[in-house]
Amino acid sequence: MIRRWTKLYTFVWVLVSVLVGCGAGNQTEKPAIWKCVRVEHVIDGDTFVYADPHAVKVRLIGINAPEMRGKEGVQPFAQKATAWLRAQIEQKEVCLELDIDSHDRYERLLAYVYLKDGTFINRQLIEQGYARVLRIKPNTKYASSFQSWQKKALQQQRGIWQTN
Repeated sequence: MIRRWTKLYTFVWVLVSVLVGCGAGNQTEKPAIWKCVRVEHVIDGDTFVYADPHAVKVRLIGINAPEMRGKEGVQPFAQKATAWLRAQIEQKEVCLELDIDSHDRYERLLAYVYLKDGTFINRQLIEQGYARVLRIKPNTKYASSFQSWQKKALQQQRGIWQTN
């Protein structure tokens, strides 16, 4: 029941944002923060959990960090990406910005994540080379920026882009 209310609330918020223009526009404007939460624990380099009052899984939009679990085992840089994200957000308050679709097929909340000081975590993961760009429509608000940040990380051979 709580999940239905969360989805309904999210839908209404996105609809109102679009209608009044606070969620639309380019990536230079201030993000339309949906809510701020305290991170309980980091699952991997692109997923974490917060309690509200039940556990809510959040998947960062627009990125794909190497997998900690999978058919092939732990992928290169998965542990580093997870450790980096853990150091940045675990047991800290973060603010969430939503895009068009609020949940994925696994019922995880989809969000852009910011520290209280404005640090854009999705961007940092890409710039540090801990994640690749993952463009899934319709959640593409920052897609072009993500591509340019990834290009820079690739040129600088950071993280997953290291050649040695």
